[in-house]
Amino acid sequence: MTTRELYNAIINGTEITDEMRAHATDAIEKLDKQAESRRVKSAEKAAEKQAAKAPLRDALFEVMGDSEDRFDAHRRSWPYRDREAGVRSVSSAPAR
Repeated sequence: MTTRELYNAIINGTEITDEMRAHATDAIEKLDKQAESRRVKSAEKAAEKQAAKAPLRDALFEVMGDSEDRFDAHRRSWPYRDREAGVRSVSSAPAR
């Protein structure tokens, strides 16, 4: 039995046979295998990406310091500093 025949039988309301059940069971097993394979490959790729990012992250921590406010360092730059001081820049002016 093909998958098309199974779907047509379901659509037409045909009585479910043992052949249909066997085909559906096999199809579900294939789907489970594919999902597991996809999950494993995804986890491997994520681990590779994390390993590749580690040297960059370590270099950034070395430059910025390893304090809790290391992610606030960007606020000391020009647009954020002016915004906190209440200075309006040209880009923040409302459109007319």
